[in-house]
Amino acid sequence: MSDIRRFIYMQYKMKIHSERYPTERVPMDYVLPYPGPYLDLSVDLAAHAVRALDELYPEFRKNGGNPDALVADAVQTAKIKTDEFFEYRVKWEKAIRALEDNPKAKTRDGI
Repeated sequence: MSDIRRFIYMQYKMKIHSERYPTERVPMDYVLPYPGPYLDLSVDLAAHAVRALDELYPEFRKNGGNPDALVADAVQTAKIKTDEFFEYRVKWEKAIRALEDNPKAKTRDGI
């Protein structure tokens, strides 16, 4: 179950990253062989996850689990966590720029 959440989050984060930072695209070659297939934006990972739960873990549904609800929650959580990640990135970039512009933050070597 945690893999489903992790890969949905990673795929969504890659999607949003490519939209917000098109000049920083991560080539698929970089993430191959793993976890590349799980990050491919053309793959409907949520649908695959529901099918995988039904096919590979039928006891999940038999024991009262709901694959559709689990995956929907994973998608919603991925969206929230991705927004938080990119908000943090903006804050981090601002902090780094502020340090770069602060002479007291520089080392003796000017680095």
